Amino acid sequence: ESDPNDADHLGNFALFMENIRRDYDQAESLYRRAIESDPNDADHLGNFAVFMETIRRDYEQAESLYRRAIESAPNDADHLGNFAVFMETIRRDYEQAESLYRRAIESAPNDAHHLGNFAFFVETIRRDYEQAESLYRRAIESAPNDADHLGNFAVFMETIRRDYEQAESLYRRAIESAPNHAGHLGNFANFMYHIRRDYDQAESLYRRAIESDPNHANTLGNFAFFMQTIRRDYDQAESLYRRAIESDPNHARHLGNFALFMQTIRRDYEQAEGLYRRAIESDPNHANNLGNFAVFMKNVRRDYEQAESLYRRAIESDPNHANNLGNFAVFMQTIRRDYEQAESLYRRAIESDPNDANTLGNFAGFLLGIGNPSGLEILKRVVALESTEEALQLELAFYCLAHWPEQWDAALRQTRLLIAKGVRSPGWDLTANCHQAALQQHPQVDFLRALAQVVADNATAETVQHFSCWQTD
Repeated sequence: ESDPNDADHLGNFALFMENIRRDYDQAESLYRRAIESDPNDADHLGNFAVFMETIRRDYEQAESLYRRAIESAPNDADHLGNFAVFMETIRRDYEQAESLYRRAIESAPNDAHHLGNFAFFVETIRRDYEQAESLYRRAIESAPNDADHLGNFAVFMETIRRDYEQAESLYRRAIESAPNHAGHLGNFANFMYHIRRDYDQAESLYRRAIESDPNHANTLGNFAFFMQTIRRDYDQAESLYRRAIESDPNHARHLGNFALFMQTIRRDYEQAEGLYRRAIESDPNHANNLGNFAVFMKNVRRDYEQAESLYRRAIESDPNHANNLGNFAVFMQTIRRDYEQAESLYRRAIESDPNDANTLGNFAGFLLGIGNPSGLEILKRVVALESTEEALQLELAFYCLAHWPEQWDAALRQTRLLIAKGVRSPGWDLTANCHQAALQQHPQVDFLRALAQVVADNATAETVQHFSCWQTD
Protein backbone atom coordinates (compact mmCIF):
# COMPACT_ATOMS: atom_id res chain seq x y z
CA GLU A 1 0.00 0.00 0.00
CA SER A 2 2.92 2.38 0.82
CA ASP A 3 4.67 1.46 -2.41
CA PRO A 4 2.25 -0.18 -4.87
CA ASN A 5 4.92 -0.78 -7.47
CA ASP A 6 7.67 -2.39 -5.38
CA ALA A 7 8.36 -5.57 -7.34
CA ASP A 8 9.94 -7.43 -4.40
CA HIS A 9 7.00 -6.92 -2.05
CA LEU A 10 4.55 -7.81 -4.80
CA GLY A 11 6.49 -10.95 -5.67
CA ASN A 12 6.88 -12.06 -2.05
CA PHE A 13 3.21 -11.44 -1.35
CA ALA A 14 2.37 -13.49 -4.45
CA LEU A 15 4.38 -16.40 -3.03
CA PHE A 16 2.55 -16.06 0.29
CA MET A 17 -0.87 -16.04 -1.33
CA GLU A 18 0.09 -19.05 -3.45
CA ASN A 19 1.69 -21.26 -0.82
CA ILE A 20 0.00 -20.23 2.43
CA ARG A 21 -3.43 -18.86 1.57
CA ARG A 22 -3.90 -20.90 -1.61
CA ASP A 23 -5.63 -17.89 -3.10
CA TYR A 24 -4.43 -18.51 -6.61
CA ASP A 25 -6.35 -15.73 -8.31
CA GLN A 26 -4.82 -13.10 -6.06
CA ALA A 27 -1.41 -14.74 -6.31
CA GLU A 28 -1.52 -14.58 -10.11
CA SER A 29 -2.58 -10.94 -10.02
CA LEU A 30 0.34 -10.10 -7.69
CA TYR A 31 2.85 -12.01 -9.86
CA ARG A 32 1.68 -10.06 -12.90
CA ARG A 33 1.99 -6.72 -11.06
CA ALA A 34 5.50 -7.64 -9.84
CA ILE A 35 6.67 -8.48 -13.36
CA GLU A 36 5.02 -5.39 -14.77
CA SER A 37 7.00 -3.33 -12.22
CA ASP A 38 10.26 -5.12 -13.05
CA PRO A 39 10.06 -7.14 -16.28
CA ASN A 40 13.59 -8.53 -15.92
CA ASP A 41 13.58 -9.73 -12.33
CA ALA A 42 14.60 -13.38 -12.70
CA ASP A 43 13.19 -14.48 -9.33
CA HIS A 44 9.67 -13.23 -9.97
CA LEU A 45 9.75 -14.57 -13.52
CA GLY A 46 10.96 -17.98 -12.27
CA ASN A 47 8.44 -18.17 -9.41
CA PHE A 48 5.60 -17.20 -11.72
CA ALA A 49 6.79 -19.84 -14.19
CA VAL A 50 6.50 -22.52 -11.48
CA PHE A 51 3.03 -21.19 -10.61
CA MET A 52 1.85 -21.31 -14.22
CA GLU A 53 3.28 -24.81 -14.60
CA THR A 54 2.00 -26.41 -11.39
CA ILE A 55 -1.16 -24.43 -10.57
CA ARG A 56 -2.53 -23.14 -13.87
CA ARG A 57 -1.02 -25.85 -16.08
CA ASP A 58 -0.49 -23.23 -18.72
CA TYR A 59 2.64 -24.78 -20.15
CA GLU A 60 3.11 -22.34 -22.99
CA GLN A 61 3.23 -19.37 -20.65
CA ALA A 62 5.30 -21.29 -18.11
CA GLU A 63 7.97 -22.09 -20.69
CA SER A 64 8.05 -18.49 -21.87
CA LEU A 65 8.53 -17.29 -18.27
CA TYR A 66 11.30 -19.85 -17.59
CA ARG A 67 13.15 -18.67 -20.70
CA ARG A 68 12.83 -15.02 -19.69
CA ALA A 69 14.08 -15.83 -16.17
CA ILE A 70 17.17 -17.63 -17.50
CA GLU A 71 17.82 -14.89 -20.02
CA SER A 72 17.84 -12.42 -17.11
CA ALA A 73 20.00 -14.63 -14.87
CA PRO A 74 21.80 -17.23 -17.01
CA ASN A 75 23.62 -18.80 -14.05
CA ASP A 76 20.82 -18.95 -11.51
CA ALA A 77 20.83 -22.60 -10.44
CA ASP A 78 17.24 -22.63 -9.18
CA HIS A 79 15.69 -21.38 -12.40
CA LEU A 80 17.90 -23.66 -14.46
CA GLY A 81 16.98 -26.64 -12.29
CA ASN A 82 13.25 -25.89 -12.30
CA PHE A 83 13.25 -25.44 -16.06
CA ALA A 84 15.15 -28.73 -16.37
CA VAL A 85 12.37 -30.51 -14.47
CA PHE A 86 9.80 -28.83 -16.73
CA MET A 87 11.58 -29.90 -19.89
CA GLU A 88 11.94 -33.44 -18.54
CA THR A 89 8.41 -34.01 -17.23
CA ILE A 90 6.24 -31.73 -19.39
CA ARG A 91 8.04 -31.36 -22.71
CA ARG A 92 9.93 -34.67 -22.57
CA ASP A 93 12.81 -32.88 -24.24
CA TYR A 94 15.49 -34.91 -22.54
CA GLU A 95 18.43 -33.38 -24.38
CA GLN A 96 17.55 -29.87 -23.24
CA ALA A 97 16.61 -31.11 -19.76
CA GLU A 98 20.03 -32.73 -19.31
CA SER A 99 21.79 -29.60 -20.54
CA LEU A 100 19.84 -27.49 -18.04
CA TYR A 101 20.56 -29.88 -15.16
CA ARG A 102 24.28 -29.75 -15.95
CA ARG A 103 24.25 -25.95 -16.07
CA ALA A 104 22.40 -25.82 -12.73
CA ILE A 105 24.94 -28.12 -11.06
CA GLU A 106 27.84 -26.23 -12.62
CA SER A 107 26.41 -23.04 -11.08
CA ALA A 108 25.78 -24.68 -7.68
CA PRO A 109 27.86 -27.88 -7.39
CA ASN A 110 26.66 -28.67 -3.86
CA ASP A 111 22.97 -27.90 -4.24
CA ALA A 112 21.31 -31.10 -3.03
CA HIS A 113 18.01 -30.32 -4.74
CA HIS A 114 19.45 -30.18 -8.25
CA LEU A 115 21.87 -33.05 -7.63
CA GLY A 116 18.97 -35.26 -6.46
CA ASN A 117 16.70 -34.30 -9.34
CA PHE A 118 19.46 -34.93 -11.85
CA ALA A 119 20.23 -38.27 -10.18
CA PHE A 120 16.58 -39.30 -10.66
CA PHE A 121 16.72 -38.15 -14.30
CA VAL A 122 19.93 -40.06 -14.99
CA GLU A 123 18.49 -43.16 -13.30
CA THR A 124 15.07 -43.23 -14.96
CA ILE A 125 15.71 -41.59 -18.35
CA ARG A 126 19.39 -42.23 -19.16
CA ARG A 127 19.67 -45.48 -17.17
CA ASP A 128 23.23 -44.52 -16.33
CA TYR A 129 23.25 -46.14 -12.93
CA GLU A 130 26.87 -45.39 -12.10
CA GLN A 131 26.35 -41.66 -12.59
CA ALA A 132 22.97 -41.78 -10.84
CA GLU A 133 24.44 -43.38 -7.73
CA SER A 134 27.28 -40.85 -7.67
CA LEU A 135 24.79 -37.97 -7.90
CA TYR A 136 22.56 -39.41 -5.17
CA ARG A 137 25.55 -39.74 -2.87
CA ARG A 138 26.61 -36.16 -3.57
CA ALA A 139 23.06 -34.94 -2.91
CA ILE A 140 22.87 -36.75 0.43
CA GLU A 141 26.36 -35.59 1.40
CA SER A 142 25.19 -32.01 0.79
CA ALA A 143 21.89 -32.48 2.64
CA PRO A 144 22.04 -35.61 4.86
CA ASN A 145 18.48 -35.16 6.13
CA ASP A 146 16.69 -34.37 2.88
CA ALA A 147 13.88 -36.91 2.89
CA ASP A 148 13.23 -36.78 -0.86
CA HIS A 149 16.77 -37.67 -1.88
CA LEU A 150 17.05 -40.31 0.84
CA GLY A 151 13.74 -41.83 -0.30
CA ASN A 152 14.62 -41.78 -4.00
CA PHE A 153 18.05 -43.26 -3.31
CA ALA A 154 16.38 -45.97 -1.20
CA VAL A 155 14.21 -46.95 -4.19
CA PHE A 156 17.32 -46.95 -6.39
CA MET A 157 19.25 -49.21 -4.00
CA GLU A 158 16.25 -51.53 -3.75
CA THR A 159 15.29 -51.83 -7.41
CA ILE A 160 18.56 -51.22 -9.27
CA ARG A 161 21.37 -52.30 -6.92
CA ARG A 162 19.30 -54.84 -4.95
CA ASP A 163 21.27 -53.78 -1.90
CA TYR A 164 18.44 -54.32 0.53
CA GLU A 165 20.39 -53.54 3.68
CA GLN A 166 21.34 -50.08 2.43
CA ALA A 167 17.87 -49.54 0.95
CA GLU A 168 16.20 -50.24 4.30
CA SER A 169 18.62 -47.94 6.10
CA LEU A 170 17.84 -45.14 3.61
CA TYR A 171 14.09 -45.66 3.92
CA ARG A 172 14.35 -45.40 7.70
CA ARG A 173 16.42 -42.22 7.46
CA ALA A 174 13.92 -40.69 4.99
CA ILE A 175 11.00 -41.43 7.30
CA GLU A 176 12.90 -40.17 10.33
CA SER A 177 13.44 -36.90 8.46
CA ALA A 178 9.83 -36.70 7.25
CA PRO A 179 7.62 -38.97 9.40
CA ASN A 180 4.44 -38.04 7.53
CA HIS A 181 5.69 -38.22 3.94
CA ALA A 182 3.11 -40.44 2.27
CA GLY A 183 5.33 -41.35 -0.69
CA HIS A 184 8.27 -42.61 1.40
CA LEU A 185 5.99 -44.41 3.85
CA GLY A 186 4.24 -46.12 0.93
CA ASN A 187 7.50 -47.09 -0.77
CA PHE A 188 8.89 -48.49 2.46
CA ALA A 189 5.62 -50.41 2.92
CA ASN A 190 6.15 -51.95 -0.54
CA PHE A 191 9.71 -52.85 0.46
CA MET A 192 8.59 -54.53 3.68
CA TYR A 193 5.85 -56.36 1.74
CA HIS A 194 7.80 -57.60 -1.27
CA ILE A 195 11.38 -57.81 0.00
CA ARG A 196 11.26 -58.41 3.76
CA ARG A 197 7.86 -60.15 3.77
CA ASP A 198 7.15 -58.46 7.07
CA TYR A 199 3.43 -58.10 6.47
CA ASP A 200 2.52 -56.59 9.81
CA GLN A 201 5.03 -53.77 9.43
CA ALA A 202 4.03 -53.32 5.79
CA GLU A 203 0.39 -52.91 6.75
CA SER A 204 1.28 -50.44 9.51
CA LEU A 205 3.30 -48.36 7.02
CA TYR A 206 0.52 -48.42 4.43
CA ARG A 207 -1.95 -47.18 7.04
CA ARG A 208 0.42 -44.40 8.15
CA ALA A 209 0.91 -43.34 4.53
CA ILE A 210 -2.83 -43.15 3.88
CA GLU A 211 -3.39 -41.31 7.16
CA SER A 212 -0.80 -38.75 6.00
CA ASP A 213 -2.40 -38.40 2.58
CA PRO A 214 -5.84 -40.04 2.22
CA ASN A 215 -5.86 -39.35 -1.53
CA HIS A 216 -2.41 -40.68 -2.42
CA ALA A 217 -3.42 -42.87 -5.36
CA ASN A 218 -0.25 -44.94 -5.50
CA THR A 219 -0.37 -45.91 -1.83
CA LEU A 220 -4.11 -46.66 -1.99
CA GLY A 221 -3.62 -48.91 -5.02
CA ASN A 222 -0.62 -50.73 -3.55
CA PHE A 223 -2.40 -51.24 -0.23
CA ALA A 224 -5.43 -52.58 -2.13
CA PHE A 225 -3.20 -55.18 -3.80
CA PHE A 226 -1.71 -56.06 -0.39
CA MET A 227 -5.14 -56.49 1.20
CA GLN A 228 -6.20 -58.63 -1.76
CA THR A 229 -3.18 -60.92 -1.98
CA ILE A 230 -1.90 -61.09 1.62
CA ARG A 231 -4.84 -60.38 3.94
CA ARG A 232 -7.53 -61.66 1.56
CA ASP A 233 -9.80 -58.93 2.85
CA TYR A 234 -11.60 -58.45 -0.43
CA ASP A 235 -14.11 -55.87 0.75
CA GLN A 236 -11.37 -53.56 2.00
CA ALA A 237 -9.29 -54.25 -1.11
CA GLU A 238 -12.18 -53.24 -3.37
CA SER A 239 -12.81 -50.09 -1.33
CA LEU A 240 -9.11 -49.13 -1.61
CA TYR A 241 -9.03 -49.80 -5.36
CA ARG A 242 -12.04 -47.54 -5.83
CA ARG A 243 -10.44 -44.77 -3.74
CA ALA A 244 -7.19 -45.08 -5.72
CA ILE A 245 -8.99 -44.75 -9.05
CA GLU A 246 -11.11 -41.89 -7.76
CA SER A 247 -7.89 -40.08 -6.81
CA ASP A 248 -6.22 -40.84 -10.15
CA PRO A 249 -8.76 -42.01 -12.76
CA ASN A 250 -6.08 -42.63 -15.40
CA HIS A 251 -3.55 -44.62 -13.39
CA ALA A 252 -2.98 -47.60 -15.67
CA ARG A 253 -1.48 -49.96 -13.10
CA HIS A 254 -4.24 -49.54 -10.52
CA LEU A 255 -6.92 -49.79 -13.21
CA GLY A 256 -5.32 -53.01 -14.44
CA ASN A 257 -4.97 -54.48 -10.95
CA PHE A 258 -8.57 -53.64 -10.15
CA ALA A 259 -9.65 -55.22 -13.45
CA LEU A 260 -7.84 -58.41 -12.48
CA PHE A 261 -9.49 -58.26 -9.04
CA MET A 262 -12.95 -57.88 -10.56
CA GLN A 263 -12.19 -60.74 -12.96
CA THR A 264 -10.71 -63.27 -10.54
CA ILE A 265 -12.27 -62.37 -7.17
CA ARG A 266 -15.65 -60.78 -7.92
CA ARG A 267 -16.23 -62.52 -11.26
CA ASP A 268 -17.81 -59.32 -12.51
CA TYR A 269 -16.68 -59.68 -16.09
CA GLU A 270 -18.46 -56.62 -17.45
CA GLN A 271 -16.76 -54.32 -14.99
CA ALA A 272 -13.45 -56.14 -15.41
CA GLU A 273 -13.48 -55.64 -19.17
CA GLY A 274 -14.37 -51.97 -18.79
CA LEU A 275 -11.45 -51.47 -16.39
CA TYR A 276 -9.02 -53.30 -18.69
CA ARG A 277 -10.04 -51.07 -21.58
CA ARG A 278 -9.62 -47.92 -19.46
CA ALA A 279 -6.20 -49.14 -18.31
CA ILE A 280 -4.98 -49.75 -21.85
CA GLU A 281 -6.42 -46.45 -23.05
CA SER A 282 -4.43 -44.74 -20.29
CA ASP A 283 -1.23 -46.58 -21.24
CA PRO A 284 -1.40 -48.47 -24.55
CA ASN A 285 2.03 -50.03 -23.99
CA HIS A 286 1.58 -51.33 -20.44
CA ALA A 287 2.78 -54.91 -20.94
CA ASN A 288 1.25 -56.31 -17.76
CA ASN A 289 -2.22 -54.97 -18.50
CA LEU A 290 -2.07 -56.06 -22.14
CA GLY A 291 -1.06 -59.57 -21.07
CA ASN A 292 -3.74 -59.84 -18.39
CA PHE A 293 -6.40 -58.59 -20.78
CA ALA A 294 -5.22 -61.15 -23.32
CA VAL A 295 -5.77 -63.91 -20.72
CA PHE A 296 -9.23 -62.44 -20.00
CA MET A 297 -10.17 -62.41 -23.68
CA LYS A 298 -8.94 -65.98 -24.05
CA ASN A 299 -10.44 -67.55 -20.92
CA VAL A 300 -13.55 -65.45 -20.33
CA ARG A 301 -14.65 -64.05 -23.69
CA ARG A 302 -13.13 -66.83 -25.83
CA ASP A 303 -12.24 -64.13 -28.35
CA TYR A 304 -9.06 -65.72 -29.61
CA GLU A 305 -8.36 -63.19 -32.34
CA GLN A 306 -8.32 -60.30 -29.90
CA ALA A 307 -6.44 -62.37 -27.33
CA GLU A 308 -3.65 -63.13 -29.79
CA SER A 309 -3.48 -59.48 -30.85
CA LEU A 310 -3.15 -58.42 -27.19
CA TYR A 311 -0.46 -61.01 -26.50
CA ARG A 312 1.55 -59.76 -29.46
CA ARG A 313 1.19 -56.13 -28.33
CA ALA A 314 2.23 -57.10 -24.81
CA ILE A 315 5.39 -58.84 -25.99
CA GLU A 316 6.20 -56.02 -28.39
CA SER A 317 5.98 -53.62 -25.44
CA ASP A 318 8.21 -55.81 -23.26
CA PRO A 319 9.98 -58.60 -25.16
CA ASN A 320 11.39 -60.10 -21.96
CA HIS A 321 8.20 -60.22 -19.87
CA ALA A 322 8.40 -63.83 -18.69
CA ASN A 323 4.77 -64.14 -17.61
CA ASN A 324 3.38 -62.85 -20.92
CA LEU A 325 5.75 -65.03 -22.92
CA GLY A 326 4.71 -68.07 -20.89
CA ASN A 327 0.99 -67.32 -21.19
CA PHE A 328 1.29 -66.75 -24.93
CA ALA A 329 3.15 -70.05 -25.21
CA VAL A 330 0.19 -71.79 -23.53
CA PHE A 331 -2.16 -70.00 -25.94
CA MET A 332 -0.18 -71.09 -28.99
CA GLN A 333 -0.01 -74.63 -27.59
CA THR A 334 -3.63 -75.11 -26.57
CA ILE A 335 -5.59 -72.79 -28.87
CA ARG A 336 -3.55 -72.42 -32.06
CA ARG A 337 -1.78 -75.79 -31.80
CA ASP A 338 1.29 -74.10 -33.22
CA TYR A 339 3.80 -76.20 -31.30
CA GLU A 340 6.86 -74.72 -32.94
CA GLN A 341 5.98 -71.19 -31.90
CA ALA A 342 4.82 -72.41 -28.49
CA GLU A 343 8.20 -74.02 -27.83
CA SER A 344 10.02 -70.88 -28.95
CA LEU A 345 7.93 -68.76 -26.58
CA TYR A 346 8.46 -71.14 -23.67
CA ARG A 347 12.22 -70.98 -24.20
CA ARG A 348 12.17 -67.18 -24.31
CA ALA A 349 10.09 -67.08 -21.13
CA ILE A 350 12.52 -69.37 -19.30
CA GLU A 351 15.48 -67.37 -20.57
CA SER A 352 13.86 -64.26 -19.08
CA ASP A 353 13.08 -65.97 -15.76
CA PRO A 354 14.89 -69.31 -15.38
CA ASN A 355 13.23 -70.12 -12.04
CA ASP A 356 9.58 -69.42 -12.76
CA ALA A 357 7.95 -72.63 -11.60
CA ASN A 358 4.73 -72.12 -13.54
CA THR A 359 6.46 -71.65 -16.90
CA LEU A 360 8.88 -74.51 -16.25
CA GLY A 361 6.00 -76.78 -15.26
CA ASN A 362 3.95 -75.87 -18.33
CA PHE A 363 6.97 -76.36 -20.59
CA ALA A 364 7.72 -79.74 -19.04
CA GLY A 365 4.12 -80.85 -19.59
CA PHE A 366 4.20 -79.52 -23.16
CA LEU A 367 7.43 -81.34 -24.08
CA LEU A 368 6.31 -84.59 -22.47
CA GLY A 369 2.96 -84.25 -24.22
CA ILE A 370 4.62 -84.08 -27.66
CA GLY A 371 6.95 -86.97 -26.83
CA ASN A 372 10.11 -84.93 -26.25
CA PRO A 373 12.09 -86.76 -23.53
CA SER A 374 13.92 -83.56 -22.51
CA GLY A 375 10.69 -82.64 -20.76
CA LEU A 376 11.56 -85.08 -17.99
CA GLU A 377 14.72 -83.16 -17.08
CA ILE A 378 12.71 -79.94 -16.90
CA LEU A 379 10.08 -81.72 -14.80
CA LYS A 380 12.78 -82.82 -12.35
CA ARG A 381 14.08 -79.27 -12.26
CA VAL A 382 10.71 -77.70 -11.48
CA VAL A 383 9.78 -80.33 -8.88
CA ALA A 384 12.98 -79.43 -7.03
CA LEU A 385 11.77 -75.80 -6.79
CA GLU A 386 8.93 -76.91 -4.46
CA SER A 387 6.30 -74.52 -5.77
CA THR A 388 3.73 -73.33 -3.21
CA GLU A 389 0.97 -72.92 -5.82
CA GLU A 390 -1.27 -75.92 -5.23
CA ALA A 391 -2.82 -76.03 -8.71
CA LEU A 392 0.68 -76.24 -10.17
CA GLN A 393 1.63 -78.95 -7.65
CA LEU A 394 -1.36 -80.96 -8.86
CA GLU A 395 -0.34 -80.57 -12.52
CA LEU A 396 3.25 -81.58 -11.72
CA ALA A 397 2.07 -84.59 -9.76
CA PHE A 398 0.03 -85.67 -12.79
CA TYR A 399 3.07 -85.33 -15.07
CA CYS A 400 5.04 -87.47 -12.65
CA LEU A 401 2.30 -90.12 -12.66
CA ALA A 402 2.20 -90.11 -16.46
CA HIS A 403 5.90 -89.84 -17.31
CA TRP A 404 8.17 -90.53 -14.31
CA PRO A 405 7.61 -94.09 -13.04
CA GLU A 406 10.07 -93.75 -10.16
CA GLN A 407 7.89 -91.02 -8.64
CA TRP A 408 4.61 -92.95 -8.92
CA ASP A 409 4.05 -93.62 -5.20
CA ALA A 410 5.04 -90.12 -3.98
CA ALA A 411 3.08 -88.41 -6.78
CA LEU A 412 0.01 -90.54 -6.11
CA ARG A 413 0.06 -89.64 -2.41
CA GLN A 414 0.38 -85.96 -3.22
CA THR A 415 -2.41 -86.14 -5.80
CA ARG A 416 -4.78 -87.78 -3.30
CA LEU A 417 -4.09 -85.03 -0.74
CA LEU A 418 -4.57 -82.18 -3.20
CA ILE A 419 -7.74 -83.64 -4.72
CA ALA A 420 -9.16 -84.20 -1.21
CA LYS A 421 -8.43 -80.51 -0.41
CA GLY A 422 -10.45 -79.47 -3.44
CA VAL A 423 -7.47 -78.32 -5.49
CA ARG A 424 -8.16 -78.30 -9.23
CA SER A 425 -6.71 -76.79 -12.40
CA PRO A 426 -9.90 -75.84 -14.29
CA GLY A 427 -9.76 -76.33 -18.03
CA TRP A 428 -6.16 -77.60 -18.05
CA ASP A 429 -5.93 -80.03 -20.96
CA LEU A 430 -3.87 -83.14 -20.17
CA THR A 431 -5.04 -85.15 -23.20
CA ALA A 432 -1.63 -85.06 -24.91
CA ASN A 433 0.08 -86.42 -21.79
CA CYS A 434 -2.43 -89.26 -21.56
CA HIS A 435 -1.85 -90.03 -25.25
CA GLN A 436 1.92 -90.17 -24.76
CA ALA A 437 1.49 -92.38 -21.72
CA ALA A 438 -0.56 -94.78 -23.87
CA LEU A 439 2.14 -94.78 -26.55
CA GLN A 440 4.68 -95.67 -23.87
CA GLN A 441 2.37 -98.53 -22.75
CA HIS A 442 1.72 -97.02 -19.34
CA PRO A 443 0.00 -99.66 -17.16
CA GLN A 444 -2.58 -97.19 -15.76
CA VAL A 445 -3.69 -95.27 -18.86
CA ASP A 446 -7.41 -95.55 -18.08
CA PHE A 447 -6.80 -94.21 -14.58
CA LEU A 448 -4.75 -91.29 -15.99
CA ARG A 449 -7.52 -90.39 -18.43
CA ALA A 450 -10.09 -90.36 -15.64
CA LEU A 451 -7.78 -88.43 -13.31
CA ALA A 452 -7.11 -85.85 -16.05
CA GLN A 453 -10.80 -85.00 -16.06
CA VAL A 454 -10.82 -84.57 -12.28
CA VAL A 455 -7.72 -82.35 -12.37
CA ALA A 456 -9.33 -80.17 -15.07
CA ASP A 457 -12.48 -79.95 -12.91
CA ASN A 458 -14.54 -81.66 -15.60
CA ALA A 459 -15.44 -84.59 -13.33
CA THR A 460 -15.87 -85.26 -9.62
CA ALA A 461 -13.34 -87.09 -7.45
CA GLU A 462 -15.66 -90.10 -7.37
CA THR A 463 -14.65 -90.74 -11.00
CA VAL A 464 -11.33 -92.26 -9.92
CA GLN A 465 -12.31 -93.93 -6.66
CA HIS A 466 -13.03 -97.33 -8.22
CA PHE A 467 -9.46 -97.65 -9.56
CA SER A 468 -7.42 -99.96 -7.37
CA CYS A 469 -4.36 -97.74 -7.55
CA TRP A 470 -6.35 -94.88 -6.01
CA GLN A 471 -7.66 -96.89 -3.09
CA THR A 472 -5.69 -96.81 0.16
CA ASP A 473 -5.31 -99.48 2.81
